[in-house]
Amino acid sequence: MAAHRIALKGPWEFVWMNIDHSQPLSGKVTMPAAYRKLHGSAAGIVRYIRKFHLPALVVNSGRSDREPHLRDSSFAPEMAIEVEGVRGTGVARMNGEILGVIETHSTSYKFPLGNDQPRFSTLEIELEVSSAQLEMPLDHGLFGVVYLTIDDQTASG
Repeated sequence: MAAHRIALKGPWEFVWMNIDHSQPLSGKVTMPAAYRKLHGSAAGIVRYIRKFHLPALVVNSGRSDREPHLRDSSFAPEMAIEVEGVRGTGVARMNGEILGVIETHSTSYKFPLGNDQPRFSTLEIELEVSSAQLEMPLDHGLFGVVYLTIDDQTASG
């Protein structure tokens, strides 16, 4: 069993979901980056978006209905999105489907992915950071690396 970790560093896009501040409404950034570095002291809700494609080892494992001749039913990698540093509240989505909720009690998350991810995928992490949180001397937003992990264990049976 071998595990692969692919850092989803950049380019990420960000879009403010509330517009009652003087920050740019959207932009591009390389992650990880602390919230204050990107957005200063502006509290609010920001959606971070990272588009990427799955590696050939996953695409050729039978996850694509468009290429059934490439399927290998004995190969079934387990995939997940791992977030190693996040602070705020919000939600993580993959291709529009909710992966899980981000809460203030934890800074690391692992969100398992389903077996039917398309080759070209979009990860969205929407975070709300309050003024009270920004008063604390801690990093907020996506301040740690976000990974796509692939455990390419061979399915048995």
